[in-house]
Amino acid sequence: MFVSEALAESLGQPEDLWSIATTRGESSVSGVYGYPDDGRLPTLQSAVLSPVPVGDVFDECWVVVWPTGAPVASLLRSTLTVGALSADNARVQQLNPRLGDDFDGASRFEQRPTRYLPLVCLVFGGFAGFFSVWLRRLELSSARHVGVKVIDQAVQVAIETLAWCGSAFCVTAAWLACFQLGKMLDVSHFLTMLGLQTFMLGAVGAILGAMAAVLQTRERHLFKYFKQR
Repeated sequence: MFVSEALAESLGQPEDLWSIATTRGESSVSGVYGYPDDGRLPTLQSAVLSPVPVGDVFDECWVVVWPTGAPVASLLRSTLTVGALSADNARVQQLNPRLGDDFDGASRFEQRPTRYLPLVCLVFGGFAGFFSVWLRRLELSSARHVGVKVIDQAVQVAIETLAWCGSAFCVTAAWLACFQLGKMLDVSHFLTMLGLQTFMLGAVGAILGAMAAVLQTRERHLFKYFKQR
């Protein structure tokens, strides 16, 4: 059997194995279960639970369901046995009326603190791409001085940016794969796609920032860049 923490504490017993006297003699206590006082019904606050065969009939049927929009009431009423009290007398209620009464997942998702993370990654990627090329403005200006075209530099910089973005993508994809395999959640695929979307926006920002740095570089500022080096 199992006893609640409140009952074990009132009896002054530890949480490991011990015995309790009953009308049927000594019974071994296999463990202690937690039942916090957080607004839930005090049914099991000081109760003793004992496993029984599955085929027995009970006066209560409990179910854990998420989200709360499922047809819980009809499912619970389907557990009534033949010859039981009228279904009209059966009462359906929450174990804890203070929690889980209503849940709007879509609204809470839209209001999540990380909802601006894709935009932040886009801006951060833009700054990273811009400064990674802006630090090479002397090199770009020197290449233009010897006849390299702007379009050729843009293509080269785009390929280089895609290369280091690809390395970052491999790391991100590996982390997301480990997360998906480790959590085994029903929404793990959705979280993976959301993470890849965030990364892709960061990569787009990096490429746009790199292109902006290429266009900001001027051949006539070659000696200015040389002095600033």
